[in-house]
Amino acid sequence: MERVVFWLAVCFSCVLGAFVAAYALCKVGDKLRALRRAGWACVLAAVVAVIHGGSKNIIQRFSSDGGIEVTSAVMDIATNDVDQTFLTYSYTGTNDVSLPLWVRQSVSNDWEHLGQEWVFDSRVYENGTNTCHYFVDPPASNIVPFAMYYVGNDPPPVEIVESGGVEILSFCMTSKAVTITYAVDGTVLRGKPGTLHVERSETDNVWIDLYTTNHADTVTNTLTGTGFFVGRTTKWRVRMEVEQ
Repeated sequence: MERVVFWLAVCFSCVLGAFVAAYALCKVGDKLRALRRAGWACVLAAVVAVIHGGSKNIIQRFSSDGGIEVTSAVMDIATNDVDQTFLTYSYTGTNDVSLPLWVRQSVSNDWEHLGQEWVFDSRVYENGTNTCHYFVDPPASNIVPFAMYYVGNDPPPVEIVESGGVEILSFCMTSKAVTITYAVDGTVLRGKPGTLHVERSETDNVWIDLYTTNHADTVTNTLTGTGFFVGRTTKWRVRMEVEQ
C-alpha cells in the first residue's frame, strides 16, 4: 500500500511540474514575441525616418488663382540617403495642362518660374485633382523652399517698398522677453492711416506677423513680447504699409 501511495505522489508531482513548465514556456514565448514586435517596431521607425527625414510640408507657402485650391505641397530635400530633391503639389478646380507655377522670396520681388535646375517630371489628373512632380538632380542638398509659390495665370502684383516712415529706436532681448521701441514719422502718412507690423523670421525668410496696429500721426511706442529666443537665429523687423 505504501508503494502505491509513493508512486501516486510521484505521478502527481510529475503532472504538476509539467503544468508549471508549460506555463513558464508560454510566458517566455509571450515575452520573446513582444520583444520581437518591439524590435520590428524600432526597425520600421528607423526606415520611416530615413525615407521621410528630408520631407517638408510647404503648403502654407502656396496661393493660387480664384477657383483653384492647392490641397497639398511637399518638398523632399536631398539627404545622405536620397540624392535628389523633389517637389510635389496637388490642386483642384481645373484640368488646364499649361497652368504655370510661379515663385518669389518676398512681396517686393518679381514672380519667376522655377530655375533651370528644376526638371518637370509629370502631371497627373485624377478624380478632379492635378498632381505635379518636379525634381533636381544631384547634387541637390543646397535646395531650399521659396518663401512664396503661386499656381495660376494671375499672380499678385509686386509691392513697391519705400524706406523711411518707421524706425526702430531700441531692441532688447532677454531670456524671458523681447522689447522693441519704434517711432513713426507722421509726415510720410500724408494724412492717411498706416498699418504697422512687427514681424519675426527664423527660416527661409518666412515672416510671422506678431503684432499689427494702425497709426495716423507721429508716435513712439514700446512693445514687449514674452518668449525665449536666446541661442536661436532670428530676424525681427517693423514695417509700415500706407495706401498710395
